[in-house]
Amino acid sequence: METAPGSGYSTSIGGMQEGGLHDGDTVVITNTENPTDKAVTLRKVGESNADSSHTQSNLGGAVFTVYADKNGKPGEVVTVDNKRLTGLTSAADTGVIWTGNLPNGTYWIHEDSAPKGYHTLTGDIKLVVGETLSVSPAFVTGDPESVCSVQDDGITIKIVNVRGASLPSTGGVGTGAFTVLGSVLALGAGWLLFRRRMQIM
Repeated sequence: METAPGSGYSTSIGGMQEGGLHDGDTVVITNTENPTDKAVTLRKVGESNADSSHTQSNLGGAVFTVYADKNGKPGEVVTVDNKRLTGLTSAADTGVIWTGNLPNGTYWIHEDSAPKGYHTLTGDIKLVVGETLSVSPAFVTGDPESVCSVQDDGITIKIVNVRGASLPSTGGVGTGAFTVLGSVLALGAGWLLFRRRMQIM
């Protein structure tokens, strides 16, 4: 029994006779796509920056949250079909993060974490849903398509993670140790310079 239409659809019932239902009556339930909603698919790819080929492939393990716009900034987490669009993880085989229908409006796509060895996006992607889709990563100073773009099908948004050197894993030396070592060396050099000047005087 259908209790509610899917996201992006409205329900109409036909075939009912005057006076209500009777034995043998046929009822036709039609779900019609709501024109104010649009199909959207978020897809993740990884790109190697090791050479100039910019080879891309589907990337699994990236985690995202989709927020509604509030005064030009991310607001509440979007809910579609009673599911909050948070903790969305890209599939390894297809790179798909999420697919469904979104009402017309403005949204913000936030990358919570990237797979190991890839850089997490440093800002949010603005998504505008209307007759067409448009995306704009305001934090990118160069080519925005290097981060995200709407594909030729008009519904798929490709989001790119660039491979980069990852930080040492837990238990390794880590960047903190290198910072401390550098500070000690700098202090030592300063002390030696001070002593030498004192001796000259």
